[in-house]
Amino acid sequence: MQILSIAFVLVLVQAAPINGRRLNRDVPGNVNNNPMFWMIIKQLDRLETAQKQLQEKISSLESGQEKQFSKSLKKIVGVQNQLRSQIQKNKDTIKSLNSESDKQKTMVTSYRTKGPVFSGAFKNGGLLRLYSDEVIKFTAVDINRGDGYDPKTGVFTVPRPGVYIISSTLRSYNIIRFHCYLWKNNEKLAFLYGSNMNTGTVHIVRKLKKGDQLYIKHMYRGAENEAIQKGRTSMFSVAFLSDD
Repeated sequence: MQILSIAFVLVLVQAAPINGRRLNRDVPGNVNNNPMFWMIIKQLDRLETAQKQLQEKISSLESGQEKQFSKSLKKIVGVQNQLRSQIQKNKDTIKSLNSESDKQKTMVTSYRTKGPVFSGAFKNGGLLRLYSDEVIKFTAVDINRGDGYDPKTGVFTVPRPGVYIISSTLRSYNIIRFHCYLWKNNEKLAFLYGSNMNTGTVHIVRKLKKGDQLYIKHMYRGAENEAIQKGRTSMFSVAFLSDD
């Protein structure tokens, strides 16, 4: 507004009559002799310079604000992405936990309706020579629900505490006899003996803890020539009956 006012004054000065004539740009002598004109020109220069400086400051401020806004926007977007990522991780974790919970529920239900069971014998017939302190390995496994029995060691490890029935039958080979025991950990539970094609049989019920180990071991020192009949005539089985 101030610039327009000064420009208007300048026009009036240029148009004002001097000695009956109008001042215009074609009469430089009159302009040079008019101090008011040059004062207005200088003032206009100052105003134009000030306006230019002000415009530069405004542009600089606008540019700075745009940069600051851009940085702030990037930070906000970054935080949003981190939150989305964390939310997705939490969802995946919850999904995994739910899946594991479902597996555990299924396992518990399975154990309640179908407890651990094992039964094993020998695939082929013939003679199985026994040595003192040897654990008999029943290699033909018919069922091993709960994976309690290891055919490589001949040991059944109780996978679930409860009441079990334990059975074993061994048949002697021809006239060769045998002396064996059913063991629980380091405790003898029952004795099995047979000779002249006869069998030794045991059926017992025991309350067992998880991790207890059951196995049939030959024990008769000084008689290393003992043996049993293989095939389906000699067997070992363990079955879960109920919880404690």
